[in-house]
Amino acid sequence: MSEIILILSLNYKMLIYDSHLHLDENLQIEDGIKALVSNLNSAGIAGGFVIHLLSQKFSFTDFSNAISLYPEFKVFRNIDPREELNLISLEINQAKDFGAIGIKLHPRQQEFNLMHSNIKPICELAQDLHLIINICAFDDGSWHRLGLNYPQFQMLADLYPKVNFIWSHAGGHRVIDFMFMARRTGNVFLDTSFTPNYFFRGSVKEDLLYVIESLPNRYLFGTDPLANEYEAKVKDLFEYFKNLQSDTNQLFNSNYKHLVSLYE
Repeated sequence: MSEIILILSLNYKMLIYDSHLHLDENLQIEDGIKALVSNLNSAGIAGGFVIHLLSQKFSFTDFSNAISLYPEFKVFRNIDPREELNLISLEINQAKDFGAIGIKLHPRQQEFNLMHSNIKPICELAQDLHLIINICAFDDGSWHRLGLNYPQFQMLADLYPKVNFIWSHAGGHRVIDFMFMARRTGNVFLDTSFTPNYFFRGSVKEDLLYVIESLPNRYLFGTDPLANEYEAKVKDLFEYFKNLQSDTNQLFNSNYKHLVSLYE
């Protein structure tokens, strides 16, 4: 059983959940979990989604076995559609068997687009197994080289209305485009990780407030930070998102809890 003890700042009026967490890949699994728990503890975070990436040196089996002792964490498994479909099927079924609530697709890191021939079978299997699909939606300049574009995200959401999708990073510099696509669906959430820290100048951070206010029941608070900056980043993000005119409890708490309740 986890020994996490919440130390909430006096400025926090509700429990906060982080929808985009990773273990420090430079640490052994047990040490990485302890470090993550310590970071959440110091920042007043109640729990969140922890994503296992194929780039990490520890296996998903070891990762899920270790993290299963911490009920405040919900697990996502990274799937690479470039693998053989029979192997992908085994990996997704194993993720479900080990208690994961979703899978992660990472087009820019693994260099594919959402028209890849294995994407639809992956979505169909996720639909059959009742799993969330989290897709990285941050354009780092590589999308055109990969044949990836933002309407492909909408296409999948439309084709698989029984699957809940998370578009990570809220679309990056395309936050308004992704908000408008999400407004036309009932099965899409967006997390706010990375984007507000990356864009230190320009209009994107202000646009992010606008899109959250425009679609307040679809956004999840997320960080995706470097481990040694976690507490400071959470504090900065909390102060920034207090500028929302909509109910901040939805961003920090209730949207996350609603999504999780669909998979319990």
